[in-house]
Amino acid sequence: MARQDFRYLTWRQAPFKRAYYHATSRIVIAPLLIIGLILIGAAFYYYQRYSAIIDAGLRGDIFVRSAGIYAAPLTIRDGSGTRMTDVLNHLKKIGYQQQQGGAVANSNRGYYSTRNNAMDIHPGNDAKIDGDKAFPNLRVTFGRNSEGVQKIVDSDSQQQLGQAQIEPELISSVVNQEREKRKIIEYKDLPKSLVDAITSIEDRQFFEHSGINWRGIVRALLTDVQSGEIREGGSSITQQLVKNFFLKPDRTWKRKLSEAYMSFILETRLSKEKIMEMYCNQIYLGQRGGFSVNGFGEAARSYFGKDVSQLSLQESALLAGVIQSPNKLSPFTHADEALKRRNKVLDDMVDSEKITSDQAVAAKKAPLGVVVAKSGGVDASDAPYFIDYLTRQVESQYDARDGSLRSLRIYSTVDMQLQQAASGGLDADGRGRKDVREAQGRDGGLAGGNGGDESEDRRNSGHGRRARLRAEPAQPGD
Repeated sequence: MARQDFRYLTWRQAPFKRAYYHATSRIVIAPLLIIGLILIGAAFYYYQRYSAIIDAGLRGDIFVRSAGIYAAPLTIRDGSGTRMTDVLNHLKKIGYQQQQGGAVANSNRGYYSTRNNAMDIHPGNDAKIDGDKAFPNLRVTFGRNSEGVQKIVDSDSQQQLGQAQIEPELISSVVNQEREKRKIIEYKDLPKSLVDAITSIEDRQFFEHSGINWRGIVRALLTDVQSGEIREGGSSITQQLVKNFFLKPDRTWKRKLSEAYMSFILETRLSKEKIMEMYCNQIYLGQRGGFSVNGFGEAARSYFGKDVSQLSLQESALLAGVIQSPNKLSPFTHADEALKRRNKVLDDMVDSEKITSDQAVAAKKAPLGVVVAKSGGVDASDAPYFIDYLTRQVESQYDARDGSLRSLRIYSTVDMQLQQAASGGLDADGRGRKDVREAQGRDGGLAGGNGGDESEDRRNSGHGRRARLRAEPAQPGD
């Protein structure tokens, strides 16, 4: 009986022993060890290689915050009829923050505060000429009902001024041969609604994963299988940034593997906030005229004519929805598709518990709200020939190949209020040019051509004779 038990146990154990002996034999261990060493060596090699690519891309100033062509400063005069609302609208348009309490969201930006009929204005750190502050801190007191300027005081010296200048608006962020429009922003400039909209539709676990959103990949695969078509991508925000900023957009497995590995490396180099900031400055968001819109800072201006920090919930959802296919989902040419996509983003924000159902319902009722072609939100459309002239003038003084054009903050003399008035006052036959020229002479401003024969517009605009500009190195975005 004992012998039968022994034979039974030997028969049960023998196959496992043989498998163990074979698996641990030199014939098996040696090749596995060699393969493992090769994989470790390859991983180390590509880590060094991809790290070098990332470090080279991050070296220096990735983006320059304030580069571009600026209009003439807004001048306010003691005793003039300028209203507080006029100044407020200008400050909001150029991206000033309203100070609430003792702090502001971004110390690099200008800010203002109001109390009764008085307004305090503090320019941002970017507004400098030759390293000196270009515009003073001001306290402006208005008259009854906030109409008419009664008093202008330099807040630092407490000296009363007869007139003062306020930072100008950016009229073109295009100072390069690629004709890219990009208004550089910082993470602190992004409203919470925009960050929530982007992460809800693109990468819900962005602030949790280490470069690759595995849950997002599985969710995208299930959605695609259920719909029978490719409707969602699984790339994380970090992967999208790596693809657009460091790699070529080739549709190959090699590029996908490189993208994934570099995403892990980038996450060790930068914080989540910095990665989101780079993504929001780099991402392509469509075309306006002959220019490409890059980044949410420029998209907010081109789509809605406002600063990115002032975007509403429905506007944030629209811009986040455009990411998937900027041209096919353009609200200017495919309004119905853009509206559906915006509402899907709002639904995803509800699913990810970023907003309530009531907030989504209210936002869905709002129209798209994009600006029309002749509004102030379209880069260079207010003074296209003027911008063209200045760009060529600057290119003749700086070498475009060394990238220096990307880092210039150019102050010009164009009066945008006069320009817009001229644009609205001219009819198809060009009547009204005399009134515009007379207005130019009185104000001393410069209006740029808006259409028609190029040479005549340039002659009437004073191009070549009265255009003055000053180019200053812009401040870096980081």
